[in-house]
Amino acid sequence: MKARFLLAATGSGAGKTTLTLALLRAFKQRGVKVVPFKVGPDFIDPMWHAVAAGVPSHNLDGWLLPPGIVRALLRAKAPADSLAIIEGVMGLYDGLGISDEGGSAHVARLTGTPVVLVLDGRGMALSAAAVVKGFCDLDPRLVIGGVIINRISSDAHYRLIKEAVEQKVGVPVLGWLPEAPDITLDSRELGLVPPEHCPQVQEKLSKLARLAEQHIDLDRLQALTGASLADELPEMEPVGQVPVALAWDAAFAAYDEDTLALWELLGAEFLPFSPLKDKELPPGAQAVMLCGSAVARYAEALSSNEPMRTAIRECNLPLWAEGLGAAYVGQQLGGFPMCGLLRHSSYASPRLARFGYVQTDVGRAQEFRYLEGEIEGANVTATKPGRDSSYPCGCHEPGRHVFWPHTQGWSNPSLVRDFLAYVAFRAEAYE
Repeated sequence: MKARFLLAATGSGAGKTTLTLALLRAFKQRGVKVVPFKVGPDFIDPMWHAVAAGVPSHNLDGWLLPPGIVRALLRAKAPADSLAIIEGVMGLYDGLGISDEGGSAHVARLTGTPVVLVLDGRGMALSAAAVVKGFCDLDPRLVIGGVIINRISSDAHYRLIKEAVEQKVGVPVLGWLPEAPDITLDSRELGLVPPEHCPQVQEKLSKLARLAEQHIDLDRLQALTGASLADELPEMEPVGQVPVALAWDAAFAAYDEDTLALWELLGAEFLPFSPLKDKELPPGAQAVMLCGSAVARYAEALSSNEPMRTAIRECNLPLWAEGLGAAYVGQQLGGFPMCGLLRHSSYASPRLARFGYVQTDVGRAQEFRYLEGEIEGANVTATKPGRDSSYPCGCHEPGRHVFWPHTQGWSNPSLVRDFLAYVAFRAEAYE
């Protein structure tokens, strides 16, 4: 698989997600086998990617994952006859601290992928050339394969910027997207809202695709190619067949596509259920998995489903809970009764309580939570990269993983394997 490019912006808010969705839908409508990816651990943008492209989106994280796994995931998930479109994160060079580690430039270098720079063109003409030149010069190892101008209102303005950038910098300008308030997608802090909360999703995506066809040189984008990739994902020996009740609904959707695939490779047989709607756990489940975005939005709805709260409290099954799942298995969330499996309580924070990468005692992870509270039996600490201070972040022991941070399976596969092996051994002992 060589046909690919990475869409990176000059900074957050430049419109790269909107542009990514426009291109995914436009190529899909052309009949191109397009495969979306997202730099970093974000799980909401990939939901939108999947709606726009009609196929799952995959995360490529240069900090959580070893370099060989990043390359192997890209190679494995994008077939030889496909076009891979990778959406970046924040600005092209933004990563940990003042480095680009974990950011878009890092992933572009690791995978030998050309960058298409997204530039907010409002209020610019010749200055656009200075911006593009700065991004090209900061790291000559990167290949800037083109520029797309966003949020301008006329073809005349686009022509000015195109002429300035191509004459002064020598990088091709491949098109533009006009400002279109009627198809602006709803936003919130650090990301888009999930697609199910956005009215007229398909209509908006169709309009975005038409704008991309009209204003962007899709043929030249499709012709961009990256370095050949030889890395392969390691083979995984399953521990047996392990039925796992997987919480899957609007409240519990913070799952990485390839982490779930790894669980399945190691023997997990997922039995989806909804803590919001279902009254009991799936029959035959030998473990329970609950991963949700750590916000209090669903506290009242989860609390109102008392039969499910009781089922989880009394199931006596091994448990894997992250983010919202850690709050859900406690006593209360924001004053609303939860499952009561553990004795801790959580409450909503008006601002991000924890955000970003963390090094834990059991491997690397990532936090994004608007919740506060200490997990009962916490025996795992987290440390922010580059800092000395640490704090309790969760409980990890045989048959119980209750974490505020979210883990990525391929970052530490033995964590998943050991949990499933315990579940399988326990189930056999109970037979």
